[in-house]
Amino acid sequence: MTEPNATGSVEIAASPEKVYELISDVPNFGKYTAETYRATWLGGPRKPVVGQKFLGWNSNGKMTWATPVKITAADPGRRFAFQCLGVGFEAGYWQYDIEPTDGGCRLTESSWDKRPRWIAKLADTLIRVKDRPADNTRNIAATLERLKLAAES
Repeated sequence: MTEPNATGSVEIAASPEKVYELISDVPNFGKYTAETYRATWLGGPRKPVVGQKFLGWNSNGKMTWATPVKITAADPGRRFAFQCLGVGFEAGYWQYDIEPTDGGCRLTESSWDKRPRWIAKLADTLIRVKDRPADNTRNIAATLERLKLAAES
């Protein structure tokens, strides 16, 4: 896989298992993210397993949109990842890697923008994003800080 378009890491004074519980709790993940405010399971077992789908609801200012998502990695205490699906194409990929440390763990969030260029340009214009990698980098930093606070409380 190529290098991510945006990434960030944070040290968390909590176990990898606790952090994994937070990042893989799909219905409550909107509490922590900067752009996604809600997620709902789409059929299936309604738990974080590879292949399970959910719908992520996102917002940027007054603009809102929903994205179907498919879980691609669900390794408790180590990795949670998902693919954002467009109509006939992969729109993006998000991955959360957890590494144990002496004081807890390091959580790294990364994203890959997989949209065809013309779709990316049109979509970003509609949702008023001028620089998606920079926007995602800011959103990742905010998400990681919220997860750190939740995990350490």
